Amino acid sequence: MKRVIYIFSVIFFMLFAYNYLYSQIDSSLKLLYPHDPDQHSFNPDSVMIDTCATTDPTFPVLYAYKWYNVFLPSGSLIIPCAPRDSIVYREWSDIDTNFIELREGFQMIENKFGPFILKKQYPDDTDSSHLGSRSCYIKFEKYFNIDTVTYYLNNELI
Repeated sequence: MKRVIYIFSVIFFMLFAYNYLYSQIDSSLKLLYPHDPDQHSFNPDSVMIDTCATTDPTFPVLYAYKWYNVFLPSGSLIIPCAPRDSIVYREWSDIDTNFIELREGFQMIENKFGPFILKKQYPDDTDSSHLGSRSCYIKFEKYFNIDTVTYYLNNELI
């Protein structure tokens, strides 16, 4: 019985410590400004500023989890036509297997930042000669430094 109480106490302590540490990391992130279009304040992506890392207000350290824009090569992600107001989500694993380097780049990004989804920007555009038909947004599950994510998206998805 003492062993059960001891194990329960250790588990409880570990959960408490994890929760405490996680809240310390998030406490430095503050909403850059609210999304209130009526007051001419636009922040639909909920961009956050790191108040601890930002020492110069002209170069803020910003975090976001959505929407990073990528343009995929023609034919890499075949999505049937849908009405313009549709929301079409895909995963990187839906990319054609003939695009080996692109798939490896997305795999590396998933390994670095965790799971993410691709959202087609214009679901009604299937003409591969249009740039909009190949445009997708990326949404992660957690907040990440915007500069780090854009660096990896620009340098790993060749």
